[in-house]
Amino acid sequence: MAVVRVKKRTVKGRLKTISIFIVIGATYWIADSLVDAYIYRKGNLTSQIFPLPVDEVYMRTLTVILILIAVYALSAIGKQKKGEKALQESEEKYRSVVENIGIGISLISSDMKILSLNSQMKKWFPDIDVENKPVCYRAFNHPPKEDICSYCPTCKTLADGQNHESITDTPAGDKTRNYRVVSSPVKDAEGKVIAAIEMVEDITEQISAQKALAKSEEEYRELVENVIDVIYNISVDGTILSLNPAFETITGWAQSEWIGKNFSSLIHPDDLPWALTLFHQILNGEFPHSYEFRIITKTGEYRTGEFLVKPKFVDGKVVGAFGMARDITERRIAEQALRESEERYRLLFQRSPIGIVHFDRELFVTDCNERFENIVRSSSEKLLGLNIKTLEDQSIIPAIKSAIDGTEGFYEGFYRATT
Repeated sequence: MAVVRVKKRTVKGRLKTISIFIVIGATYWIADSLVDAYIYRKGNLTSQIFPLPVDEVYMRTLTVILILIAVYALSAIGKQKKGEKALQESEEKYRSVVENIGIGISLISSDMKILSLNSQMKKWFPDIDVENKPVCYRAFNHPPKEDICSYCPTCKTLADGQNHESITDTPAGDKTRNYRVVSSPVKDAEGKVIAAIEMVEDITEQISAQKALAKSEEEYRELVENVIDVIYNISVDGTILSLNPAFETITGWAQSEWIGKNFSSLIHPDDLPWALTLFHQILNGEFPHSYEFRIITKTGEYRTGEFLVKPKFVDGKVVGAFGMARDITERRIAEQALRESEERYRLLFQRSPIGIVHFDRELFVTDCNERFENIVRSSSEKLLGLNIKTLEDQSIIPAIKSAIDGTEGFYEGFYRATT
């Protein structure tokens, strides 16, 4: 389509030029006829136009040709000047782009010498003098190298005439800079590669950020893989997206057995309504406190988990939830055993046939059973909080202090109680 349009424009241009030449020639012919008829009185206007003597036709034709040649020459000169101006403007624009673009540009000869550098390259390598045409692998490296860089894309371009790209490890004193270099061939009229253009971008900070990110991700991965708590990700529809190895350790299920499935099937039926309520609160952007649910293991038993979960945001929108779950089954069993033990102790304490009283280290009464109340003929309301040192009879105090210090305290005899 483009070729057809170009041809149409060329034909129209030629027809326009021919038309202009015809108009110029006809105008001159009529003007010369007017001059001969009315100024030189060589007959009337009609006789001066046609037919004419051969010598007059020859002179007018020659004059028209000379005029057309002059017009064409002036037009060609004008076009040439216009083209030169456009070329100059184009070169200035190109030079401006090359000098002010944010990447480095260098021209490298076929023998690896630096022929030119733009302003960005000069900023990166201020010590390079292009006039001396230094060898690139020596000039760009500090300390200088004696051989071509192993990753050099320009060397490949000069060899095969193709574009090549690589990332460099350029020594710069006690540091290393990383550049992305794209090389393109420069060919002569015969298609022979005579040089290469390098487009250079400093990506040192980008590489450093990538390495830091990779290190951070590796540390995070190690943490997730080795933590004793379950770490999980759930989508908005409740599908489990990821689980760490602790899930398998605690439940016996392989991670692959539950990734892609809904979490609700793991929850004890009695706990499920509350779990779903909390999940919907989280999807609404709320941050509930930690809570406990029982989850089923591969053996069919249930273990108690303490869950901490938060909404997961992407661009300000909740796209799921993530959190941690800790197995607290043994803790809950121990707490229940402790409660039962305390209940048994309390029962034994209250129903003991002997009087029992507790003192703290300051000798304040902290507890006593009913038998003790009966012995001293008092009540717990009066006894609790009483400091034994305030009583008139101090004979029992040494025995109490011995017991508090960790040795057996013994007292036998009469004791006067005034409570």
